[in-house]
Amino acid sequence: MASDMRTPAVIFFLAASGGPAFALDQSVHQSISHDRCIAAHLPQDFCERVGTEAYNVDSYEWSHPEAHSQIGEGAIGTACTAANAALDRERMLGSDIRTSLEQLAQSPSEDLRIHIATQLGRSLHTIQDDCAHHGMPNAQHAWWSRKDACSGSKTSPDLQPQAASCANTETAAVFVAFEQQMAAAGISAGALDNLTEGWTHWPKRGDVCDFLHEADQWDGTDRRWNNTVVVPMLREQLTNAITTDDRSVIDACTVDLVVVSHDAKLDTSSPPPFCLKLETFCLLSGGKEDGETEAPPPWEDDATADTASGCSVGGESSASWMVLAFVGIGLVGRRRRR
Repeated sequence: MASDMRTPAVIFFLAASGGPAFALDQSVHQSISHDRCIAAHLPQDFCERVGTEAYNVDSYEWSHPEAHSQIGEGAIGTACTAANAALDRERMLGSDIRTSLEQLAQSPSEDLRIHIATQLGRSLHTIQDDCAHHGMPNAQHAWWSRKDACSGSKTSPDLQPQAASCANTETAAVFVAFEQQMAAAGISAGALDNLTEGWTHWPKRGDVCDFLHEADQWDGTDRRWNNTVVVPMLREQLTNAITTDDRSVIDACTVDLVVVSHDAKLDTSSPPPFCLKLETFCLLSGGKEDGETEAPPPWEDDATADTASGCSVGGESSASWMVLAFVGIGLVGRRRRR
């Protein structure tokens, strides 16, 4: 059973908002990873920890675009170099999982079981995020996230039904490879059981606010890569690393990642408004200490914006969001790292 002080807040938010179950937010990363793990007949304790670690990538690795299958800036600012960074991440994590399973067969320990669950959750998050992001850079992503948070629209890549469907399919394929390597290493499901509970974490408030402000930097060009190509590449790289060896199976710069039908360039002269909901959230990140505090991001309450814009100063919807926000903040404040 997950030792998660944030769980009541999640239940309260979902019950109050009736949000879409297909959004690839942190809780969906967690549930897909956990449920596919259980479907592979692995122990409950292990699967809960895998789900927790898939969830925590958005906290611990917020600023690593390769962890989220996104095009970053600088050296990884092109589609092929960013895809290669994600592929290399999966190669290293998969190789670690393979060798750790072999070590577990020789020297069982709780630390090793936790390490395997952690690396598996981290690798799953990246594959799942590719299903949603298609490499979409932060500025483009932030534009749609900001629009959704203030208007109740459903334009974010994380809110598309096909993203969750793809994530489920790809996660199941990874667990087939994981079971294959367990068998090769002589590991039974029971060898992964009995490990301590993990703690889930929100992103830092300051990081979320910086991300939302990046919408102002988008030039309106759709920079997503072709997931018809990248999805199987990531799957092959991770499953090969889990089951076979450490080699890079492909160089993304040798294949065509361009999408034939990109969305038309958008006029970005009027960015989505930074509405009261976002201003309130970011107001609390003004100090250095507050900016480092974990908090539920505004999109975790996206369905509240379905009933009202969330941008008006007065009215029941604004007051309701403020109550929900401060309930969430209060619960987050009681969590301890572990």
